Amino acid sequence: MFNASISLSSLTHSLTHSLTPQPSLPPPVSLFLPPSPSLPAAIEEIAEKMLTVKHKILVLSGKGGVGKSTFSAHLAHALASDATKEVALLDVDICGPSIPRIMGLEGEQDNLCVCVCVLQYVEDNLAVMSIGFLLSSPDDAVIWRGPKKNGMIKQFLRDVDWGELDYLIVDTPPGTSDEHLSIVQYLSSARIDGAVIITTPQVTTGDYGSLERTTRWVSMTGSLNQVCLGSLNQDCLGR
Repeated sequence: MFNASISLSSLTHSLTHSLTPQPSLPPPVSLFLPPSPSLPAAIEEIAEKMLTVKHKILVLSGKGGVGKSTFSAHLAHALASDATKEVALLDVDICGPSIPRIMGLEGEQDNLCVCVCVLQYVEDNLAVMSIGFLLSSPDDAVIWRGPKKNGMIKQFLRDVDWGELDYLIVDTPPGTSDEHLSIVQYLSSARIDGAVIITTPQVTTGDYGSLERTTRWVSMTGSLNQVCLGSLNQDCLGR
């Protein structure tokens, strides 16, 4: 695991040099959605779509407000600073999409076809997808139960024309929720390279983004058969 005090540039350098193919491991079935007749088909469809995506990285946090989405945006920009690389950032925080604002794309809804297959580009080699692009206003609330959020994530992965990508960065919601289980399950045949966990330096449970919660997240990544690529203190994001 990477040291928690490393800089964003060091983490980016490490990621680009350490991501190697890993065998796909079957996820623990008990943690996931109840099996349905369409689930295996959806997983295989997504696996086929993801054949053109070399590396898939999840960004996680134990709680909101620790800089997870900001880090995801910085990581995407840093990777895309190499003009030879194609990068995409997927926002699966269905009920609280913040990536459009962070990436300077808020208010672009009127310029987009209301179609989940349309990516929005920040740079020629940096694309973004978020449910925020499908809302009529950034102030609209998304009040969905788990199955509908699960369906939206499936649609993002299966129906978006991702094209040839070197990196797909997935910004997840804080905590542990349906979205995390869905993204891991749907990508179970496509191989996720691993996860980066964002935290704060406190060690007490009163500090909700604390290292103690990060330890729990590291444990959960193991339960989901995912590799923890590293953890990063919120304090390091500005360095």
